[in-house]
Amino acid sequence: MSGLASLVNLSYKYADHGLIVSLAERWHLETNTFHLPVGEMSVTLDDVHNLLHLPIIGQFCEVGELECDTARSHLMDLLGINCAKASTEMKQSRGPKSGTLIRVSYLLLFRDLNACARYAWGAVALSHSYEQLGDASFTSVRQIAGYSTLLQSWIYEHHLGIGRRRVSDKYTDLDTQASRYIPPRQEGTVVYQCTIETLQVARRSVEEYEASTSRGVRHVRGRTSFS
Repeated sequence: MSGLASLVNLSYKYADHGLIVSLAERWHLETNTFHLPVGEMSVTLDDVHNLLHLPIIGQFCEVGELECDTARSHLMDLLGINCAKASTEMKQSRGPKSGTLIRVSYLLLFRDLNACARYAWGAVALSHSYEQLGDASFTSVRQIAGYSTLLQSWIYEHHLGIGRRRVSDKYTDLDTQASRYIPPRQEGTVVYQCTIETLQVARRSVEEYEASTSRGVRHVRGRTSFS
């Protein structure tokens, strides 16, 4: 109905902070790519669609700034809370920057769940991930916001030798590719930094690639993965 049903129960139980940060350190703002020993790589719209099954074709989400009184009114209407509670929430959100806070204007996109499906949620997720990776690439930043399952599953899918995980025995070709993997508790950042430094190119056959995609037949010559 909303185009977001695939995200229900998809988020990984353990976000591997060391893995994500180690890769984020190699993100370049100028090209929106990871600079790795094997070359440049980036998360693409195709990746987002295959990993999360989010729509990548549709209307882009446009939101504007809201006046304080208008935002409070929307909170009361959409969340079913009283004026005092809405005011408290807005006051708390004016504190230090946090990746867990969102603008009230985004809630307006969900006023009609049937209309949500017209948005290209995959494009939204990708652009937001690019923005967060850009912020995290600065040496003064010690954290990264955003949907960690997207980046973590992308690493699992394309970098076979990085990160510990096991494959779910319940996974089928109809499921999101992200649901194929079950990550354990995280390892240390230094371990991943050393592993990334020794990345090597390893080729997977076309048959393996077609079997791994949830969209069926793909006309490709081959696929490059890394281990």
